[in-house]
Order: sequence, then C-alpha cells, then structure tokens
Amino acid sequence: MSRRRGRTYPTRERPTGEAKTSAPPPSFAQNLPAWIRPVATPTGMLIAFFALLSIVVAAMSRDGYKLERDGARLTRALAEERHADAIAPLEAVVERYPGAWMRWTQLGDCYLHTNQPAKALAAYEKSLGVRSGQRLKARMARARFLIDPNDAKAESLFTEAHTEALDPRDRTRDAGQKARDAAEAYYYIGLTHMDEGNLLEAARFFQRAGGEPDLFKKVEPLLAEIERRLIGG
Repeated sequence: MSRRRGRTYPTRERPTGEAKTSAPPPSFAQNLPAWIRPVATPTGMLIAFFALLSIVVAAMSRDGYKLERDGARLTRALAEERHADAIAPLEAVVERYPGAWMRWTQLGDCYLHTNQPAKALAAYEKSLGVRSGQRLKARMARARFLIDPNDAKAESLFTEAHTEALDPRDRTRDAGQKARDAAEAYYYIGLTHMDEGNLLEAARFFQRAGGEPDLFKKVEPLLAEIERRLIGG
C-alpha cells in the first residue's frame, strides 16, 4: 500500500510466477563464421553477385576471343591446304561441337591428305551420322583403299559414287552440282589408279576431273607427274 495526501492506494506487485522477457534468437548471419558475415548481408550479397558476374563475363570474352582467333587460323590453313596444321583445331572444334558435320568432313579430308586413312574413314562416318545424304562415297572409298588395296567395298563405293554423281533421276541437285560431284569422284578414282600404277587410266580420270576449276589446280601437277613417268619409262 502507498499513501498520498492522506489517502491509501494499493500498489501493483509483479506476480512471483511471471517469466522475464527472453533475448531474440541470433540471426542467420550471426550463426556464420566471422569472416563470411559481411557477405551474408544484402549489400554484401549484391557485391558478391556482381563480382562473380564480372568473372564469368571476362572468361566468356577470353573464350570468345580464342575461338575467333582459332577460327581465323583454321580458315587460313584450309584455304592454303595446310592439312596438317588444320587437324588440331578441327579436332578441338568437333570435340566441343560434335554435331558440326562439315567440320567432321573437313577433318576427314585432312586425315586423308596426311596419310591417316583409318582416321579419315572414321571422321567421314561421324559426319554421315550427323547429316546423312552427303556424297562422301568417293572419299570413303579412297580411305578404304589406302587401308586395304584389296578391300572389295572400296571398289563398290567408287562405282556407286561415279553412278550417283550423274544420276539423272536425282532432282535434289542442279547440273552444276552434279558436275562437281562427278569431278570429285573422278579425282579420287584417278588417285587410286595412280597408286596401282595404272597411269593411263589415272590420267583419263584426272582429265575429266580437271574440268572443274576447284579441282584443276589439284590434278594439273598429277598429270604432269604422270607425263614425266611415262616419258621416263
């Protein structure tokens, strides 16, 4: 009880069983190690996000520059027919992009021109597996012949390549494309005849292939070599 100006007022006392107010639980950041707590704040997380983003962008820029640089080198190597130099970048491309059927075909050509027929055949088969309908039979026949000159499949592929190249029923290609396909078949058939020592037959096929400008520069030195060998006896 308390007294004020002669009056008595009852005083309110805290019940003996009333619990004291407890401290709030620690936040998520407080449960983390001291060295990482600054990053766990909203500001810290935003800074970390932009830092990571800048690292990713920088890495992508480096990769993009490298791809562009390697692509330019590959283009030059193929244009200059430096087949050995083109193999490594082509292998890197098809490893990263296995669906790049044209690169598989180019890789097969490079293998074929560097005396790696087994790898060439495998690359052509990969290319056909991605995009069927390509006219690779003459190249595959050439690879098979280099692997085994007695391979009957090589001879049949040469025949099929020659026949299909000029098939009048094929309306998916115009006359110009058919002529180019036929010239390519003649070129590889000529190479095979030359390897077998059939120089006159080789010359006949090379002359037919030379009607196409893209192949003329390839068959011209071969015809000169055949002439030299025939004259020399």
